[in-house]
Amino acid sequence: MKLTSLFIGSLAVADAAGPCLKSDMSLTNGQAVMAYWSNWPQYRIKGNTFPDSKCPPLEDPNGVATKENCRPNDDYRFLPAQTDYCLMTHVIYAFANPKANPAPGKGIGNPYGGTGPEGYHTKENGYVPPMYSNDLCTPEPNPKGQDWGVCFKAYEVAPYEWNDIRLYKEMRDAISAQGADTKMILSIGGWSFGTATFHDMAKSASHRALFIDSSLKLAADHGFVGIDLDWEYPGTTAVVDKGQGLDPDGNPKYGGRTFDTEWALEDKPNFCTLLREFKSQINANAHNSKGFSLSIAVSANPSIVPNGYDFNCMKETCDWIGLMSYDLHGSWDAFAAGSTTFVDNVPDCCAQKLPCCVSAKNFYGEGSDGYWEGDNYFMDKFSIKDATDMWLAGGIPKNQMVIGLATYGRTQKFTTDKTSLGDPTKGPGWEGAYTLEAGFLSYFELLGGFPKETWHFNEKGQFLWASDCKETYVSFEDECTLTYKTNWIRDQGFYGLMIWEVSSDQTLNKEFPLMNAIKKAMEGNPIPLDSCQRGTDFDAVAPNFCPGKEKKTTVPSPAPSSGGGGGDKPSSTPAPSSGGGSSGGGGGDPSGGGGSSGGGSSGGGGNTPSGGGGSSGGGGSGGGGVIPGGGGSGGGGSGGGCGGSCGCSGGPRTVTTTTTTTTTTYH
Repeated sequence: MKLTSLFIGSLAVADAAGPCLKSDMSLTNGQAVMAYWSNWPQYRIKGNTFPDSKCPPLEDPNGVATKENCRPNDDYRFLPAQTDYCLMTHVIYAFANPKANPAPGKGIGNPYGGTGPEGYHTKENGYVPPMYSNDLCTPEPNPKGQDWGVCFKAYEVAPYEWNDIRLYKEMRDAISAQGADTKMILSIGGWSFGTATFHDMAKSASHRALFIDSSLKLAADHGFVGIDLDWEYPGTTAVVDKGQGLDPDGNPKYGGRTFDTEWALEDKPNFCTLLREFKSQINANAHNSKGFSLSIAVSANPSIVPNGYDFNCMKETCDWIGLMSYDLHGSWDAFAAGSTTFVDNVPDCCAQKLPCCVSAKNFYGEGSDGYWEGDNYFMDKFSIKDATDMWLAGGIPKNQMVIGLATYGRTQKFTTDKTSLGDPTKGPGWEGAYTLEAGFLSYFELLGGFPKETWHFNEKGQFLWASDCKETYVSFEDECTLTYKTNWIRDQGFYGLMIWEVSSDQTLNKEFPLMNAIKKAMEGNPIPLDSCQRGTDFDAVAPNFCPGKEKKTTVPSPAPSSGGGGGDKPSSTPAPSSGGGSSGGGGGDPSGGGGSSGGGSSGGGGNTPSGGGGSSGGGGSGGGGVIPGGGGSGGGGSGGGCGGSCGCSGGPRTVTTTTTTTTTTYH
């Protein structure tokens, strides 16, 4: 049975404001508005999930896992034609990948029956020796009809999904049909791809040559005008994340990262050589690539950055450097924090006498004596401001830096009956019903799981958070926090911003409220920062503690391990993450996902999709003065002012759009 009620939004952002943004950046103060588009949300199909994924009943996110009820419908399946390209100057297609060594052979491939890239790799299209193989792509015999691409050489860059070639065309056609002139950039790599193939390829001149040539040819042949290298990250090793299954070639996907001194000593100069050779081929007009942009997506982790990147080399070779300043905190942490906090030390644990007031020198176990500056758990230099300052101090000018913003939230699971910012957590909270990624919720899932009256605003960090009695905490952005950060990016004169990622915004009916707010701000017409609906009287909507929960007083030991875990984004991908020693939870999506710029441990596992999570219960403590007008601690929960179908009592899932609220009750 479906129940529908009208909801009038408080913001006018839903209406696409004004004309299409221009790729020459003439409407945005000469600054770029870039957005990643990922190729896995096309699989958000009713019932469809990873082969080994288990989904709990929709009405009970903590219930017994079953393989039914995964994704209730196709509403959030997302393809290139459903993107509003007027909201961006550049769209970055994620991802293509170099083939691992050994390359796919006959009879090799994902046993679950995926297919390789469609047949573009032919002699007629210029794939001829000596650079390329002379073999036919389709193996014989070919009982499943799978084009596994046995024509590929190791380290040759190729489409990742079986239908990427047609999706490239769909994107080109959609941009033209919308009257936009958005530049298409091809991104190569990603969180789930790991690091070993990049590490091995960059060591060999012949392997680099094939990687570069095949990248430029694939891009130029299909309408792209730039290459974005997403090596996450030089100087790190990656652990296999079994929860994500296998890639189309039958290779594992990867999660958590660990800094490796020996690899860093090789990767730093080899990455520089790769970039210099890439730029040389572009300048030589290889495959008609003259004028192509060359960019990289880089870490915000202060223990990785100085050891893995040659600042001067990148300044000389890259048109822009994309800072993955998201995933700053998440399920890999031991306390609830802000995944996109603007400044460091939020919350101020010791000043507010919160559980996160712990001494943890060198907590992450990375770098020389860590980067700790005191007793506070969150005094770790993981923030948008700290990350940008670090790269600027390295010599990268502002007009070459692109700052990352997020359209999704990171979840954590509470370990005590306290449900506030700074309280103890371990692992990820419930998964979204559509993205199916532990530790990750898209904005459209947040709108359904946590009503706005339960949203806490942290003014110091400029992020939002909410909690429920399913033990889930989530930190995220809304139109106003993104406007604040966009205003700062614009005023500081950065090259621009990049969004991870398009499909995590509220995409139903092409509303894109978050991206519209960003567009307005970059045009110099920002929405008022006090115009967003949020909670104020949390005592009225949530009790101080979650009812019926056993009180636990043990604070988790703040010492996550450096590896692996969970199930990730992509939302399925990893989106480029600002990453550090953690996988934020498995991921096909690299959503954006994936790793964290911080952490030393993976979020791993966790509850599977809940559709509704925390309805009108939510809330959480005002954090002892962190949140202006905040107040007592909250939690969501039946009783204590939680009325109707609240998230803490397993109420119905609600999917909220800017203009309407549709509540679907599943029986």
